[in-house]
Amino acid sequence: MLDYEKGDYMNGIIGITYYNHNFMRSNKTYYFGYDEENEKIIRKVCSFGVRESLSESFSKAEFEAFAEKVMDIIASEPWKREYEDPHVLDGNEWKVTLHYPQGKVKTYYGMNDEPDNFNDFVNLWDV
Repeated sequence: MLDYEKGDYMNGIIGITYYNHNFMRSNKTYYFGYDEENEKIIRKVCSFGVRESLSESFSKAEFEAFAEKVMDIIASEPWKREYEDPHVLDGNEWKVTLHYPQGKVKTYYGMNDEPDNFNDFVNLWDV
C-alpha cells in the first residue's frame, strides 16, 4: 500500500483513472497517463465500455501538472479510502485509481457519498 504526503505530488504516478456510474444515466471511465508501453501519454474517455475519444498528444509536463492538481485536491481534505451512504439506493458510484510503476495502485471509492471537494476533482476531467 502506498502512502501519500502532501508535497510529494508525483511519487511516480504513471496514470489516473476515474470511473463514474450514475444509475440509469451514465457509465463513464476516464484515463490520463502513460499508455501500456509507457511510450506515449494518452487521455481517453469510455462510455459503457465503448471508447469515445483518445488523444496521444500530451507532454510529460502536461500530465504532471494534471496529476499535481489531482493530488492537491485529494490531499487538501484528505480523502478517505471509501465513502458510502447505505440509505441511498440506485445513486452514484465512483472510483479513482492512481497508477504507479510495477502495477501498484491507490484507490478511492464511493457509493452515494463523496469527499466535500469531489466536484473540484470531477471538474478537472471536463473534456
